[in-house]
Amino acid sequence: MMAGEELTCYITSQIKLHGPVTFARFMDWCLYHEQWGYYRRDANKIGKEGDFYTAPSVHPIFGALLAKQLQEMCELMNEDQFHVLEFGAGGGRLAHDILEWAFDQAPVLYRRLRYTLVDYPGPRSADAEKILERHIRAGIVSLASPDQLQEISVRGCILSNELFDALPCHRAICREGRLREIYVGVNERGFCEFSADPSTPELEEYFANAGIVLTEGQQAEVNLAALEMMSTFSSLLSRGFIFTIDYGYRADELYAPARRDGSLRGYRGHQMTTDYFKHIGLQDLTAHINFTALIGEGELLGLPCAGMTSQSRFLLAMGLAQEMERSAAGLGQREALEMRLSIKHLIEPGYGMGEAMKVLIQYRGLERPALLGLRPLRELNWA
Repeated sequence: MMAGEELTCYITSQIKLHGPVTFARFMDWCLYHEQWGYYRRDANKIGKEGDFYTAPSVHPIFGALLAKQLQEMCELMNEDQFHVLEFGAGGGRLAHDILEWAFDQAPVLYRRLRYTLVDYPGPRSADAEKILERHIRAGIVSLASPDQLQEISVRGCILSNELFDALPCHRAICREGRLREIYVGVNERGFCEFSADPSTPELEEYFANAGIVLTEGQQAEVNLAALEMMSTFSSLLSRGFIFTIDYGYRADELYAPARRDGSLRGYRGHQMTTDYFKHIGLQDLTAHINFTALIGEGELLGLPCAGMTSQSRFLLAMGLAQEMERSAAGLGQREALEMRLSIKHLIEPGYGMGEAMKVLIQYRGLERPALLGLRPLRELNWA
């Protein structure tokens, strides 16, 4: 069979055997099926030759600035060890950039660090072991799968970058003034979708809690898995921070009537599509995050919000301009220009990641922290 056909046959057989499924179930198969899911395949998905960019793939300066924020968190906690648990760590690029900066620029932080990468076993974890070899030998780094976390108690920080937007989500639509859910079925032409009563009352509760009423024909995603993940984070964090970087908006903006088609998108070869039934298991599927729901769930779990800002504001507050100048010092004129153009992608509001990406920091067991990365821009020294 050609790539993708195995998973298509599997999902088709499951639907024919058991009946239509929620889009969340379909998306889970597409992305995380043990053999054929998009994130379980041995393929280069990130960067120029892949399907999409992530901030760590743009330039190591992103990891350096996250490391500076982790350094401040470590100092505030004032403990002998500072445990970072990175979820969805993939091939370890972000961990590598954080640890390299700490090794070179912050030896006290590096000595205190215990860094655990959490992801499913497979080719990506093998890549992580390779690029983090010296830090593993030094006893700083370990790797774990999601089912190996029961005994972990984190005193430090739970970190994720573009994790929540890749979790399977339900899809809803307003039909004749009622909330309906979109399901996936099979007909003579292949996969098809249709709307019916919600599979769980949690969908209606989700919108009611946010005070959101969809307009007629408006579609929207409901990421119940994100709330479950926040609960997992809460169970693991004894004292410290939850540090989330992801695509998304607050509820009133994410579910505004102008966004009547929702935010779910597929990506393959850097081309965006809304054909979710094409390239099964071979394209990324992602939907923007409702940060209002994450903040509210955190508060219910005893994780108050230290603050939320855009990625561009966070990076500028952490000293992006100064770090750029430091990095450019040893480069030629052309290389320095190329570096600046790359980094621009991290902060520009349009095509880049600057405004659509948000940084959310929650905490436990501390007085409300005034963190550097959450400073208003008016407080920055631009000299």
